[in-house]
Amino acid sequence: MKFLLIFFLFFISYSKASAGEEVIAAMENRYKDRCFSASFQQISILAAMDISERADGRAVFSHPGRMRWEYETPEPRLIVTDGTTLWIYSPLEQEVLVGASEPYFGRGKGGRFLSDMASLREDFTHTRVSEPEADPVRLRLIPHQPEPGLTELFVEAESETGRIISIETLNAYGDVTRIRLFGEESHDLCEEDLFHFTPPPQTREFELGE
Repeated sequence: MKFLLIFFLFFISYSKASAGEEVIAAMENRYKDRCFSASFQQISILAAMDISERADGRAVFSHPGRMRWEYETPEPRLIVTDGTTLWIYSPLEQEVLVGASEPYFGRGKGGRFLSDMASLREDFTHTRVSEPEADPVRLRLIPHQPEPGLTELFVEAESETGRIISIETLNAYGDVTRIRLFGEESHDLCEEDLFHFTPPPQTREFELGE
């Protein structure tokens, strides 16, 4: 009986991992080494202040590690990285913050996997947490090297196509960021200029962390 119980528990664990693996593979097949864009709706919850904020915009992702987040509401803002340098531009304030992208997008943070699908396997251990018949599938991903900025990541994706529906990140302070993607478009090639930023005249420039 003890052997049967151990086998049963192992079977459940393996089945969840296997189901999660199939979705990861579908996501890789859809996005790996590709460029795509999508509209997004973002909800950010700051636990300590009991504040919830919504933002909307459109984003572009391209391997390896290149992203362009164009926020339209509640105010225009641009976040761009070429995988090495990060620019955060506020047109209303005429300011741009510039620095290394690694502290903000390294080890899976900031949605890095959307522009580098291989990082899902490199940076996380994944488990399926949705019911077997549920679609889209919900995956829980735990970073191999947890840090205050990212303790858990949840991804919802269609089981057959691998299309990502939403992502949710949690940090050590209880803050939650939920991003829903829609209106996805695949591109054979994305212009390099999309992932670089040249400040307009009279823009004040500061180093990230100042």
